[in-house]
Amino acid sequence: MAAAIVPVSCRQWELDNPMAVKMWGKICVPMGDKPLREGFMAKILIVDDSSLSRRMLRAILAPAGHEIVEASDGLVALERYVLDRPDLVLLDLVMAGMDGFEVLEKIRQLDGEARVIVATADLQTLTRTIVETAGALALINKPYAPQTVLEAVSSALKGVAQ
Repeated sequence: MAAAIVPVSCRQWELDNPMAVKMWGKICVPMGDKPLREGFMAKILIVDDSSLSRRMLRAILAPAGHEIVEASDGLVALERYVLDRPDLVLLDLVMAGMDGFEVLEKIRQLDGEARVIVATADLQTLTRTIVETAGALALINKPYAPQTVLEAVSSALKGVAQ
């Protein structure tokens, strides 16, 4: 399915191009290397070995207009990151095989500007410090509170650490 690349307000584009939205969907992108501006839809990679967690995040983010890409493990996440070039990664820490710490490190090696939010049930302050030092913009706790997720995503897309 092809998608239109839209360097304008997504809402305005939808109003101007209703048939294109119906046929191909849309991806709103920033112009140049500027951070995403408010009102632009983002492509978000959700990395979690739990299909339930991925579905919960999708249910929170998709209605907000974000395009969702999923990966069920670390290796698939790295592949999806290279192929899909998401605007943001939501990353679980505890996964079989390659854990979230290693995935975060490798994503940051691939792209020093990668925007990553770590999602975990781990409430320890030390974990938060480790992931922020490794380059994550935020840490959100499971179970997910929709408003907390949306606020963290909004801040991360603006390039602001929480």
